[in-house]
Amino acid sequence: MLRWSLPFFVLGLLVTTSWSAEAPSLCEEEREIIGVSLEPLSNQGLSVAALEPLGFAARSGIQVGDVIEQANNQLLRNCRGYQVAVQEAKKDKKALLLLIDTKKGKRAVVFERAVWEEPEKKAAAAVASLKAMLETPLPPSIQVQVRPLGDEAVKALRELESAVASPGALRMTGSLNRYEQKLRRTQEQIAALQNSAQGEAGQRVLAGVQVILGHYQTAQEIWQYKEKRLEQTRPDLRKGEQGAYSASLEYFFDSPVLVWVDRYPVLKTSILSAPHEQRFGEAPGEWNPDEALRLMWHEAKEEIDKLSSWLQNPAHSK
Repeated sequence: MLRWSLPFFVLGLLVTTSWSAEAPSLCEEEREIIGVSLEPLSNQGLSVAALEPLGFAARSGIQVGDVIEQANNQLLRNCRGYQVAVQEAKKDKKALLLLIDTKKGKRAVVFERAVWEEPEKKAAAAVASLKAMLETPLPPSIQVQVRPLGDEAVKALRELESAVASPGALRMTGSLNRYEQKLRRTQEQIAALQNSAQGEAGQRVLAGVQVILGHYQTAQEIWQYKEKRLEQTRPDLRKGEQGAYSASLEYFFDSPVLVWVDRYPVLKTSILSAPHEQRFGEAPGEWNPDEALRLMWHEAKEEIDKLSSWLQNPAHSK
């Protein structure tokens, strides 16, 4: 099976034409969103030079070597034309239609308007709000109000953190059940603190806590999905063995794996290879769920540390 290492970023394209030094950037317009890097051909069209393994282009079946001939009904003779078409589509929040010449013939690929929307927009906004909050010094007068509330929330999160701190947390029989119970208990504790939150400052602190708690909730979804997939693919494994099984799992483009990666880009490193089209359908990718869990828990711990530092030393928090 073909393996693609992540992150997969194209640092530049060598173009043997009279193009200026800025040509590579023109050929990678909105690469973070569309997920494709191009290079101009001597004749009409732009060749697909590289793909982001989990980008929209790859998910749409575009492959390296395909030639993009048109973008929104405009013939493409250079990368500048492609850049303009993409910029106009994004600015007007309209679909981007590409006509592509492939080994199997010509085909049209449509990137719907939703492609320009931020993935997991609310979650991204919440994370940004938490980051902004922790980077803003806490005035002493406000600290007096929110410190007790914040300390209680951090205490509850620390208890949840300790439940997964052990290197063998994934290997103990019944670990998922205990984790689910611990997470549910922590969620109840945080919900109870809503009643004691005073004013907007208190509500902001708890909103930040909910963002951190979201890391643990996503980890639970990943863990549950892992065990379900193991039951389907390895029914010979007993429950205890399933908890210890850390080999990669197969996944497809319509699996929740990509939803989690979109929500938390740090999870890209848990992807071993991406799904891809083959002659008789879609070939699965490979993904390491245990690595995904470790990444989620590590991110949560770092955010708890930042929140605790902010509450204790507001004038020096970063």
